[in-house]
Amino acid sequence: EIDTNSSPEAVANMVESEMRDAVESLADELGSHIYTGSGISTRLTGLDELISASAFTTNLGGLARATYAPLNSRGVSADGTAPASIVFTPTTTSFAAAGLANMRTAWNQSTDGNSQPQVILTTMTNHERYEGSLEPQHRITNMALADAGIRALEFKQAPVFPDRKATSGAMYFLNLDKLYMAVLSGADFASTPFTQPESQRVQVAKVYMTCELVLTDPKRCNKLNGITA
Repeated sequence: EIDTNSSPEAVANMVESEMRDAVESLADELGSHIYTGSGISTRLTGLDELISASAFTTNLGGLARATYAPLNSRGVSADGTAPASIVFTPTTTSFAAAGLANMRTAWNQSTDGNSQPQVILTTMTNHERYEGSLEPQHRITNMALADAGIRALEFKQAPVFPDRKATSGAMYFLNLDKLYMAVLSGADFASTPFTQPESQRVQVAKVYMTCELVLTDPKRCNKLNGITA
């Protein structure tokens, strides 16, 4: 490409295009990591691990969830349930039979006073199930988002968004006052200098991001697992 884009302007345009593609590719990969880190050290700690309990993920941030009860989300279990007994898969997983009731339980178990989820993420299939459960006059769109050109269904005033990368059968109730992305200064989609590998007529630069997903209060976020038709 260097040979066919030899002028300074052409080189600048080529670099801009390649960097844009690299950033988009990295962002797309990051979207998958947000849900599951797969135990790989270079990946984020995903929502499936952050929003959990001791029976499923033993430790969080090096601390034992069985020892530190506040590190456990509540799932669909009653208040006071021991961390080792908390579950996120409802007794009735069918959305048609109990979907809205399960959503209410997951919502209530992550709510305390004015602290409540502000957004719900789920799979495309579950989003369709939720939309199909609503009467047309109840398919309320979040007006604040609509003003920004974004349309979303609502559940208890929280927008419900579909995400193709969400874990199959799952629905996440996120309190964004307690959940955030920590990014290392200078490593937010940054790039290395260009280098030329030996015996190759190319120049290579790497785009990278150093970050971690942080949940300061696991009780204020929740999830449902195993949702079926």
